[in-house]
Amino acid sequence: MRAPKATKEHNVILSVTSKTVTLDLEIVEPPSLSIYPSPLPFAVQGQTLTAQCEASGFAPLSLELSWEFKGINGQSRPLGSGSVTGHRQAWDGTYSQSSRLELDTTKLDLGRGGEVTCVAVHLGGTRQASVTLNVIGFSTPSIEDSMAMVGVALVLYGLIKFVSWTFTSSGSDVAGQQEKKDK
Repeated sequence: MRAPKATKEHNVILSVTSKTVTLDLEIVEPPSLSIYPSPLPFAVQGQTLTAQCEASGFAPLSLELSWEFKGINGQSRPLGSGSVTGHRQAWDGTYSQSSRLELDTTKLDLGRGGEVTCVAVHLGGTRQASVTLNVIGFSTPSIEDSMAMVGVALVLYGLIKFVSWTFTSSGSDVAGQQEKKDK
C-alpha cells in the first residue's frame, strides 16, 4: 500500500488479495491564530484602533471567527465577528481566513483596557489568541489616582501653611521694629 500524499483529502485504494476497497479519507486540521498588530498600540480615550485576526492552515473549510473583550475587572463580553474575509486556499489544500475588528474606545466602553481575544471555532477544535489593550486618558480616576491627588493636596496645603507662617512671622518682626523706632 502506498502512503497518501500530504494533501488534506485523500482517496485511498486498498488492495487485499483480490478485493479492492475505496475509502474516502478526510483530514481535520485546526487553525493557527495570530493577531496583528501585536502588541496593540496604546489607545487614547476616544480613539479607534484596528485589530486583525488571521486563521491559517485549517481544513475542512467551515470556520467561525469572533472577538471577545475581557476587562481589567475580569468580566468578559462578546464584541461580534468583525469584518470577516472570504477564505483563501493554500497549495497544500488548507484554508486561511481573517477578521478585522474596529475598536472604538468611546462606543465600546472599554474602560482602562483589558484583553482582546480572537476565537476560532472549527471541527478540529476551538483556538484563541489574545492581545492586551491599554487605554490611556481614562475619564474617571482609579483608587491609586485618588490617593495620589490627596497626597498632592496635603503637600500643597503644608507648603501654603509654611509660606503663610513665614510671612506672618517676618511681618510681625518688621512691625515690632517699626514700633521701637517710633518710640
